[in-house]
Amino acid sequence: MKADFSLNCLPSVAKWQQLANWPVSRVPAFQATAQDKFLNARSADAWLIAFAAHHPGYVIVTNEQSAPESRKAIKLPDAAAAVGVVTMSSFDVLSRHAFGDFLFKT
Repeated sequence: MKADFSLNCLPSVAKWQQLANWPVSRVPAFQATAQDKFLNARSADAWLIAFAAHHPGYVIVTNEQSAPESRKAIKLPDAAAAVGVVTMSSFDVLSRHAFGDFLFKT
């Protein structure tokens, strides 16, 4: 039997729609190419953020840096913040949970 590693994203569609309105209504607006790239249905970032927004308390781990003044690219941390999703870097995760031995501790 083939394992299914995908998660059901349908409950997150409302959050994706909310997120889709953000780059269009932001002032100054993002360039059209940035909006198209971010909102491409096959792009993972918007779906990942929508999924996390639908599940309060989820945190996204990313090494992408915030660039709130950018108009050429929509950065994951900025889009996540727009819908109330917390992001943190891999370094921050390791600093908080892997005390010298890289064994993850809660």
